[in-house]
Amino acid sequence: MRLKNQKKIEELNQTIISTGRTKEATLSEYLTRKTILERYIKEIKIVQEKQAWIQEQIRETQELIEALEKDEAQLRQNYQKTIFELSKQENQPKNATANLLAIDSWNDVNQKKNNLTQYERTRREQLNAIAATVKKLTERKKQLAELEQLRQATEQSLKSNIAFEMQQRKELDLRVKELQKREKDFIERKEALERFNKSITREIDNILAARGADWNNSKTNAIAAVPQPEAVNAVRNKTTTAKSAGKAAETRPQYSGAAKATPTGSIRNNVFAENKSLLPWPVDKYNLIASRFGIHNYPGISNIEIENLGIDILTMRNEPVRSVFDGVVTVVSQDPDMGWVVIVQHDDYLCIYARLQNVAVKVGSRVKARAVLGTVGLNRDGYPMLQFQIWKNRQSLNPEDWLAKNTDN
Repeated sequence: MRLKNQKKIEELNQTIISTGRTKEATLSEYLTRKTILERYIKEIKIVQEKQAWIQEQIRETQELIEALEKDEAQLRQNYQKTIFELSKQENQPKNATANLLAIDSWNDVNQKKNNLTQYERTRREQLNAIAATVKKLTERKKQLAELEQLRQATEQSLKSNIAFEMQQRKELDLRVKELQKREKDFIERKEALERFNKSITREIDNILAARGADWNNSKTNAIAAVPQPEAVNAVRNKTTTAKSAGKAAETRPQYSGAAKATPTGSIRNNVFAENKSLLPWPVDKYNLIASRFGIHNYPGISNIEIENLGIDILTMRNEPVRSVFDGVVTVVSQDPDMGWVVIVQHDDYLCIYARLQNVAVKVGSRVKARAVLGTVGLNRDGYPMLQFQIWKNRQSLNPEDWLAKNTDN
């Protein structure tokens, strides 16, 4: 457990080093540090719970040792009594005449013989009981020593995590102060995200209209023939990617920290709705979810709210983006702020992959789970960040409820 926690700490420290290479504060760096801090807080809670468990184990083991020591003392006392009684029997007169005189009746002969046999059996049993108790005592004392070592190691780990947490809180406070001066940038981000959300809603409207779906109570399960959206035609006339993405690629560092394989999931069957919490992640390697689903405030600026219709996954540069389930590609388009966008339809459900730097599929393509759709692009801060959404008809869903569970996020 300790080695596993230490490995996590090293990975997170590597992430901090990688994300801290830019001189000025960025929103992506802030979100990365914030998520890492959340991990450490979670880690601290785990260590504290483990510490409490260890203390309880130490207390119980100490009580057990005390009880075993009392048992051993009592067993030795009983053994001494048995030896004393046995010695009295053995010290009876030895010659035949004396023995005859000492015996009240011939029945006493068998009685005394039985008594000696019983004392000998009791002595052996007591010796065995003492040996077993001593063995238990030795094992418990060894366990107590190991628990004490574990307690010391856990205490050191807890101190280290708390020190790191305090350091990260200070770093976050500094970032917030710097980011508060960039309210104009946040307003631009908010407007860009709102434009993207509206464009996604229009694309979904087009898809559902083409299917003739009832948005409130869709009963169809067959994937209909998909028309090519107008957005795709518009893309054919575009020859450049979003200016903001291009600028970010030139001026920002590209993330290259330690990566970890994502949960691959375990798809149950070919019905999307029955695979909740089982879907594989859309990238093979990742570090963390930088921005979660729902409505959020920008750091330090409470009057600017944004709505994330999906999650933003910080991953590796040039990482392949994969379909999470079998489906049909219904949209391949470009967004001025979010780069290439791919929408894959799975019956009543739609998965949206945004901020791709290139695509490997076209409208109408049938794709299998884990098929490559393209590669991840950079956000405006220069971080490789995939925007991933799941919709059921016109309702956006939290992707974290659908992807295979991961303990690190």
